[in-house]
Amino acid sequence: MTGLDRAVSAGWILLPVAALYSISGAQAIATLLILHWFWSRLDPHALRPVLVPLAAFLIWTVAAALLAEPASPDVRGALEKWIFALTLPAAWAWARRQESIRGPITALLAAGMVILPWGLSVFLSTEGSRAGGFSGSGPHLGSNLMMAFVVASALAFAARRAWVAVGLALSSLLLLAGVGLSLNRSALLGAIVAAVLICARRRPLLLAAGLALVAAGVTAFPLSKPALRLRSALLFNVDDTARERALMWAGGCRMIRARPLAGFTSRSRFADAYSAEYRDAQSREPRPGHVHNSYLQAAVLHGIPGLGLLLWWLAGLVRLALRSREAAAVPLLVAVFVNAGFDFVLADGQHALMWFALVGLLLGSGVRAALGARAGRRV
Repeated sequence: MTGLDRAVSAGWILLPVAALYSISGAQAIATLLILHWFWSRLDPHALRPVLVPLAAFLIWTVAAALLAEPASPDVRGALEKWIFALTLPAAWAWARRQESIRGPITALLAAGMVILPWGLSVFLSTEGSRAGGFSGSGPHLGSNLMMAFVVASALAFAARRAWVAVGLALSSLLLLAGVGLSLNRSALLGAIVAAVLICARRRPLLLAAGLALVAAGVTAFPLSKPALRLRSALLFNVDDTARERALMWAGGCRMIRARPLAGFTSRSRFADAYSAEYRDAQSREPRPGHVHNSYLQAAVLHGIPGLGLLLWWLAGLVRLALRSREAAAVPLLVAVFVNAGFDFVLADGQHALMWFALVGLLLGSGVRAALGARAGRRV
């Protein structure tokens, strides 16, 4: 193994960890190192259910960019939101060759917990800064803390040592508190759905107690901001930001009808077209970066064929997760799919790097464990 191989093998996890704080040009160099190591270490046959649709999707984004604007195609803009997906096979390749994924998983969870006090301080010290502290242009803590909570909770139930289970359980409670403080409704909804999956079969009484506690809190403080935001997740007309999402979704549907094949290619061209022609007159946000729905946004950017290829790719992930022996794999996918219905989680900066790294680690390790178990039975 060369020095470069050793460096990338040991240090690739720093890319998604650093992305919790910001996306920088240096991470492009790190991505090149990861790609070098990924292609030299990957078992393409085992990851075929994901690699084939991922490759088809990336190829289509380029082709659609050429079809949409033949004179001046924005290929870079079309790929920039999805190129971090290559972190997934890199994480998979690493996990397939390791006895344990405890190190990188711990690094990701710890990074999410360490940055929580900073987000909380921004939230408390500056009026109207919830988005700056927990999402938007700042670190996307709502979705990232949701993912960390799901993984910590699932691993707590699967832990064989009591002290490990207790430590993970306490960490998961702290992470869930962070999700709650972010007031990110879709992340909280994803966390709740994942918790139902994790607890329903193993600890139904714990699930019932948690739901009862939430219900009691909403009943006792019906006019509190968390209670109002939780209600507005289902009743969009009681909250301005929820109503704005509905208007964005309608605008996104109009854009899909206008360009069903090739889409609008890139984020900048989407924003230009949306603000100039497709924005609803009642909408408050003049130039959003996306329509707050990963599936609609994929169709807006890359047409209906792009959405179909994205769904094929996600179905491949589900197929591998169902075969996996990692307890957190399926709940994590479900939580992110729910969250993705309200935000551009699948391809937006910090969201995406945490998502791809965790999924790659869990699926690579889980499939390796499943193959080992089958081999043991044959012996």
